[in-house]
Amino acid sequence: MGKTKHKMPSRKEIFKFMVREARPFKFEYVKDHQPLRVSVERKTVYINENVLLTTIKQLVEAGLDWKEVMRKNLQHEKAHEKFFKWNLKWAASGAGAESYGWLASYLTDYVIDRIYYANDENYQKWLLADSRHAFESLRKEIWDLFPTIDLRPHFLYNQAAYWGCYWRDNVR
Repeated sequence: MGKTKHKMPSRKEIFKFMVREARPFKFEYVKDHQPLRVSVERKTVYINENVLLTTIKQLVEAGLDWKEVMRKNLQHEKAHEKFFKWNLKWAASGAGAESYGWLASYLTDYVIDRIYYANDENYQKWLLADSRHAFESLRKEIWDLFPTIDLRPHFLYNQAAYWGCYWRDNVR
């Protein structure tokens, strides 16, 4: 799974990579503390620069190929365009992201990861590596990030369950 020693890339290298791999979408940094997201309406993939740098640093320290993981993440975000009409229908029916515990978003993510890219071996390889890394990192850091249970955002449990289930289902 690429557990080799990589060096931390420069900011310029990261930005050039993200711009290139985001095509045909535009790539931009935002001031809000946002993880990698997509605006289908604007055809833009965006993230907070410090969040991206921290994520890549953690991937490098874990011995993962940051380019392969980020390429997979960008593929995933761009694939949301294919399912955008679903989200519009759900929102129009009152099933907005927070109404059902982010269910619509998780269903879309599941369809992208498990159906749309089901036969893409490279995507699945790096999805498994990224899910395992994210789940293990969160498991170790959760008490530092959220010292009391009531401070934890509700979606965090859904995300952790998704990572855990995905990882579990693919190591058999």
